[in-house]
Amino acid sequence: MKNTLLLGLLIVIPFHKIAAQDYVESETKTEVNELELAPLKKEDHLIDVYYGYGSLIGTFLDLLVDGDVDDVSSLSTSALGLGTRYEFMVSENLSVGVEASYVSDVLKWKDGGYNYRASREVIRIMPRVTGYLYNENNLAIFINGSMGWRSVVWGYNTNDPAYDSDRGIGTFPIAMRFGGGLRYFLNDNFGLHLEGGISGGRFLNGGVFIKL
Repeated sequence: MKNTLLLGLLIVIPFHKIAAQDYVESETKTEVNELELAPLKKEDHLIDVYYGYGSLIGTFLDLLVDGDVDDVSSLSTSALGLGTRYEFMVSENLSVGVEASYVSDVLKWKDGGYNYRASREVIRIMPRVTGYLYNENNLAIFINGSMGWRSVVWGYNTNDPAYDSDRGIGTFPIAMRFGGGLRYFLNDNFGLHLEGGISGGRFLNGGVFIKL
């Protein structure tokens, strides 16, 4: 009887261990497969932070001044573009959210012994709709549209007595942007994003995001 019981245990225990191991491997594969099939799911929350590059206004200021400056080597430009976004996934292919950004362009030059500085600063807050064209294998590709409010401040400063320094506020408060980009997941809750667009900010921006 003891020999029969011992033989039964020797047969059952290995199969039990194999079954438990198969269950753990199955759960792990399920988690991996879920990320591979759809890294973004309904009711996910996304938060982006980014830095932007490329400005039509900055280029325009540079070209405007370039032909009238005696000392072209004195021309210097600086640009800043920062922003953040929030998205809520309505489905695996659609999200709604809001974007806030700040951009500035500054141009400095010297002419006739005087210093000049022209600047433009813009703050934008825009509701945003994003459609995801691809949402698999750690990668999400999207197109988007935004429309909202903006505040524009122009500045002009000089020590030239023939001109007055001035500062003004833009009169058109509407901001719009249309673009597209991608998200790449480094793990289930963190990744990198890159986006390009026209109007409403820099031509190109990129940064990191978290999924909650």
